[in-house]
Amino acid sequence: MKKAVGRIGKWSMADVFVVATFLSYLSFSNMNTGIDTEANTLVGLYFFLAYCILSITSSHIIELAVKKESQTLLKS
Repeated sequence: MKKAVGRIGKWSMADVFVVATFLSYLSFSNMNTGIDTEANTLVGLYFFLAYCILSITSSHIIELAVKKESQTLLKS
C-alpha cells in the first residue's frame, strides 16, 4: 500500500497541469472577439515533462539500490 500511495502521490498535480494547459490553449485559440491572442506551448511544459521522467527514473534507481543493500545486509 505504501508503494502504491508513493507512486500515485508523484502524479497528484500532473492532471491539474495538463487540464490547465489544454484549457488555456483551447480558450485562447477559439476566441473570436476581435482581440488578437496567441497561445503557445512554452518551455515550462518541457521542463515539467523532464521532471516527471527524471523523478520516476530516480525513484526506481533508489528503490533498486535500497533492495540490493537490504539483501546484502540480510545475507551477512
